[in-house]
Amino acid sequence: MRKWIGLLAIVVGLAVALPNAYQWWKQRHTVEAMSNSELNEYLSYDDTVREPVKKLPGSKDEIKLEKGQEVAHLLIPSIESKYPVYWGTDPETLKQGVGMHDSKWTVTPEETGHVLLAGHRDTVFTEMGDVKIGDMVTVKYHDKEYTYQVRKTFITEAEDRSVVVKKEEPLLTISTCYPFEFVGDAPYRYIIQSELISVK
Repeated sequence: MRKWIGLLAIVVGLAVALPNAYQWWKQRHTVEAMSNSELNEYLSYDDTVREPVKKLPGSKDEIKLEKGQEVAHLLIPSIESKYPVYWGTDPETLKQGVGMHDSKWTVTPEETGHVLLAGHRDTVFTEMGDVKIGDMVTVKYHDKEYTYQVRKTFITEAEDRSVVVKKEEPLLTISTCYPFEFVGDAPYRYIIQSELISVK
């Protein structure tokens, strides 16, 4: 009888753990290593502080974006990683990988304002703690490349919504849970803020 109870406990444990393990594996595999040619292109930027671009070309995006739709790519040469970016930061979209925040305070890269990206620290953003001030971050969006330079990193409470605010200058914020090694719902958020330095 004990043997059957033990086997049943193992089966139940696997039934609970396997879907979560698969979800982790699926998200983790959305992160691509940047190719040598991509690294050579993006690492050619120097890390000097520059004046940010004040105005962006173009007007507000007229295309209707659907929740969960792949809309961009995020490239971070300093950690040799490339991520697909999906529209929205709801729980279902973040299961796919990196999400681009949709709100009245945030914009898409072709607009002047605040672009906010979010992702889970235990899947796609495990290396975010290695991104340093001065590093370059590029968002490929609608056939243009928006390159930002990291200006500031900080930690805030998980409930702190002051990060999601309107900005008058082109700014990129990357948000993920913190601490990186924490098991369960992390109590803090790790924030990386960057200013736009070029569009091509």
